[in-house]
Amino acid sequence: MPIRPINFSNPTEKAQHDKMVSLVERMLALHKQSPRTPQEQEMVKREIESTDRAIDKLVYELYGLGRGNWDRGGEKMKNSKIILLMILITVTILIGSWAIMPNKAPIWTGFGPYNETINGPRAKSLWDWLDLLIVPLVLSVGVWFLSSTEKESEKLIELDRQRQAILELFIDQMSKLILDNNLKSKKVTSEIRILARTYALGAFRRLDKERKAEALQFLFESQLINKNPVISLNGANLREAILDTADLIEAEIKGAYFCFASFKNANLTKTNLCGCDLSFTNFTQANLTETDLSYTFLKFAKLQNVDLTKTNLILPMLKGQT
Repeated sequence: MPIRPINFSNPTEKAQHDKMVSLVERMLALHKQSPRTPQEQEMVKREIESTDRAIDKLVYELYGLGRGNWDRGGEKMKNSKIILLMILITVTILIGSWAIMPNKAPIWTGFGPYNETINGPRAKSLWDWLDLLIVPLVLSVGVWFLSSTEKESEKLIELDRQRQAILELFIDQMSKLILDNNLKSKKVTSEIRILARTYALGAFRRLDKERKAEALQFLFESQLINKNPVISLNGANLREAILDTADLIEAEIKGAYFCFASFKNANLTKTNLCGCDLSFTNFTQANLTETDLSYTFLKFAKLQNVDLTKTNLILPMLKGQT
């Protein structure tokens, strides 16, 4: 059954959606094939990998918004500051040691004793150049530091704006699938489910920890991740998500990555977290009544003031939890 078209006001967004639909349908068709010979199997495998890369690339176009460029730019800025700071510290220590122990300083530094009668007039030394350049050098470094800090702040503001745009785009796309394609219906097609899952996983990969929580709460309140969920979040990147006081009663979020997330005072009654990575997750004072934590990774998780008497803990990985 073909995916029913959605009405888009933005031509670019419509083109991206149509391309995503085409790729998803292509992926489904490839998985339905039954190649007989090894050559056919290899060919189908390559086509699946190629289609998967195309889907990932399109997801990046939909949600990336230059994220990689911003991250690399911020990393370069941080590295340059560290290198400059290390150079300044090294030079300061070296000059300080020469000033404290002038007898061990090289002649060209101007710190040690010098006999003009024997050696002739002294040439310009490091001390002389420092006397001339110290003020302009300090001013230049100060101006550069302030300028780079301001640019970095602007980039962080822009990155925050882009992440907000990713969240709004995600909510808008999911809302259209709900309204125009009956995403919440039990009769929804597998194509629509895969499309919704692709949108969700792509958004989670690029959102920050606060907005990951907002997106997850939206899916829950839209009844997409309740018992027998419409969308599977297996493999979803929900690392560091701030879900303090979240209400996720009877949600089903199997196999997601929640490491370093925070569920302080959250209500997870009857929530199914089977197979999730919950390493270093904070569950302080969370309600875990009848929560399914079977086969989860709970290494170094914080479980203070948590009642686990009715919690399903079949074969969890427990190491270092507190």
